[in-house]
Amino acid sequence: PPLSPLVSASAAQPPPPVSILQDPCTKPPSTGSREMAAPCTSILNDRLAVLLEDIFLLLPGAADLVRASAACVPFRQIATGSSFLRRFRKTHSPSFIGFVDYHGFRPALRPHTSAPIADAV
Repeated sequence: PPLSPLVSASAAQPPPPVSILQDPCTKPPSTGSREMAAPCTSILNDRLAVLLEDIFLLLPGAADLVRASAACVPFRQIATGSSFLRRFRKTHSPSFIGFVDYHGFRPALRPHTSAPIADAV
């Protein structure tokens, strides 16, 4: 049926679908001007935050986590969260490098070559 004169042809079309993965902090690229998107200051999508936590837990050490958290504000918010830090410390135990006594610093000795065999007994 023909459209009434009160309804325009553009109103009859459905809106374009919104991507689930679209970052809410960025704007679509403009064609004429050289505007930059505003920097993202928080992660609004909970699934993305959980995914980033899981990725950060796979980092080999604390120094790598520090470098990743320096990349942007949302990464720092995730990396400094108390629940994330608890999980990170649980999976990345600190290495024992030595101890300090009255005589100064005593570095830890390397394990003996038969230490794995002794642990198995």
